[in-house]
Order: sequence, then structure tokens, then C-alpha cells
Amino acid sequence: MIGGLDSRGVLVLGAAGSGTSTLGSRLALRLGWRHVDLDTVLWAPTNPPFTAMNPPATRTRLLGLSLEGAIGWVLSGSPGAWSDFLVQRLLLSVFLQAPTALRVARLKEREARRHGIAIDVGNALHVQHEAFLAWAALYDEGPPEGRSLRRHEAWLASSRAPVLRLSSTHSVDHLLNAALAHPALASLGPDLGRRAQS
Repeated sequence: MIGGLDSRGVLVLGAAGSGTSTLGSRLALRLGWRHVDLDTVLWAPTNPPFTAMNPPATRTRLLGLSLEGAIGWVLSGSPGAWSDFLVQRLLLSVFLQAPTALRVARLKEREARRHGIAIDVGNALHVQHEAFLAWAALYDEGPPEGRSLRRHEAWLASSRAPVLRLSSTHSVDHLLNAALAHPALASLGPDLGRRAQS
């Protein structure tokens, strides 16, 4: 059995810069469940990072291993066919949306913290950085590869789990409280871990 199939969880998805990783980690911490950022299984370890994707079979295997033994889980990022083995185990999908300008501004700040001067003009990661920002800005229109509003809407439509749509212009605390108040999670009651495996 692929790890994680005996537990249930939540998916937090949205465009790059919408705050999926931040909310996902906070929600997992509050619930006492395991958090997995899907980028950690989507991308192969490279230097510079984010230049080569793992094959779909490898992503599925790594995701299963990441969830092995979890009493419950929160995934953040962008799902694909390689993660569909968990669709039937979803309690809730939280879909975060934010204006493009805000998302790109957040991404610029994050990449500056992560890579420092390497993204400056003329330095090693500048071209990759600019290409990433341009790709992220196309989310609503639909970039040729990766995350797009169209792909996410189609994925949500194919899932039986309830969908909570939130604007990540609000604070993380606001988003966290909204997710916890959703009937899919509020109905779990105080014994969240045990009930996530039912």
C-alpha cells in the first residue's frame, strides 16, 4: 500500500505567491498533522534548484513515503495526476486566490530572502528568477506548463471533497480560522488525530 492511504487530510492549493505553503504549514501545526509541500516531491534536487522535475512515478512514490504513518496530513501546492491516489482521502480542499500584482510582489520578496544577490542582474540566477516571475504572473490566463487557474478549477471539479475558497489578501490567522471553522474540519471535534484515520 502507498503510504498515507490509511489517513485523511486537506489540500491547500492556489497560484504561486498565494500563500499555500504558509497556510498549509500553519494548518498542519494546529491540527497536529503532517505537512508536505508538493514542490518537495515535484522537483528533483538540483543546483541551482527548480530546474528539473521528478518523473511522475517518482513523485507518487516520494509523496507516499512522505505521508507514511501520518495520522492526518496537509498538502500545499499544485496537485497532478501523480497525486490522485489521495483524492478519495481528502476531507477538504482550500483554494487560495490573490491579485497577480500582490502575488508577484510576495514572490520577489521570497526569492530575495532565499537566493540573495544571486538573482540580481548579471548574476547566476537572474535569468531563471525573471522567467519564474513571468510564469507566475500568467496563472490566471494559463501558462503552457504547471500551475494555472484552469488546471486548478478542473482538478477541483473532479474531486468529491468540499472546496473552501479564500482570498489570501487576508491575514494568515484569518485564513487559518476560516479553514478550521469549515464543517469538514470543525466536525472532527477535539480528537482530530484519531478521527483523521476513520
